[in-house]
Amino acid sequence: MKTNKKENSPYKSIDQLGDKWQKYSQNVTEILLKNVCKVLKLEKLKKSQADEALIFKGRIQYNPETGKPISAAEWKKLENAIAKYLGVEKQFIEERMTEESYWLGNILSRIDKENREKTELKDIAMGKKDWHDYNYTSQDMDMLEMAKTQCGIYIQNISERSKNKIQTILIEGIKNNKTKNEIFQDIWDLSEVINVDFDRIIQTETAANSNNGLLLSTLRSSPGETVFMKGLSSPGACEHCLRLVSEKIVVLVEGPIEGETSVLIDGIKYPFLWPGKSNYGLKPKDYEVGSIIHVHCRCTWSPWSLQLEHLLNRSKK
Repeated sequence: MKTNKKENSPYKSIDQLGDKWQKYSQNVTEILLKNVCKVLKLEKLKKSQADEALIFKGRIQYNPETGKPISAAEWKKLENAIAKYLGVEKQFIEERMTEESYWLGNILSRIDKENREKTELKDIAMGKKDWHDYNYTSQDMDMLEMAKTQCGIYIQNISERSKNKIQTILIEGIKNNKTKNEIFQDIWDLSEVINVDFDRIIQTETAANSNNGLLLSTLRSSPGETVFMKGLSSPGACEHCLRLVSEKIVVLVEGPIEGETSVLIDGIKYPFLWPGKSNYGLKPKDYEVGSIIHVHCRCTWSPWSLQLEHLLNRSKK
């Protein structure tokens, strides 16, 4: 099952978390389509069986000779079954994947930069999560819940598109007098489309929320201080990430400050960055510094010392 080619994060564990949930979602897709084919008795058939009538719940729903359509009532039963299955998975993925992403970011914030980049997911404790240990406020927990809800909406959209595409395949099959084998193959080919949808959500949300967790925990560990972060681009980053993230020094703040987008320190202007800041809904030309920059973005951030920056600059002179 193919998916879009993805960028790699500078932090190995973030990539591994995305891969973990990508595999899970591919399994969800496979189970869904297998059960759709099973309910419609569309298992791959021998040639001698290929032209038999399509039967659903004991009734002929499609016959290659007569073109008998699937009834609205019977389709509704199948549609409800699809919605129920994906609804259960939606709740599980939005809860677990979002929490694991934030938690991973929390832990990465306490690992030194060199080890942060090479630490593997298997070496990180992802069990019981004590958010108070990272000084999360009630507002931070609200942000986490909002991230879960947003992820759930994206998955719900996949559910709706999947139902519509399956229905279209069946209707087109009737119109074009396709055999059961052909309809089976059309439904199975849909897995690639669904997996691309899932992949886009998983790779984007795991990166964004891991970064948000890292930014939040860094902010909470430095109360009252001016916190600097340095951008780390993924290998082969796009022009927007090279401009807005790569080696970029920013000031980490609680949230948007009305009328201000940056702060001047020692004659240098540093953009503001805050947990959850994104470019959602913006055109590429309007992109700003954010937790991530775009869909499928794997860029990230690392705590940075302005004093170290000055020392490095002096050593170059």
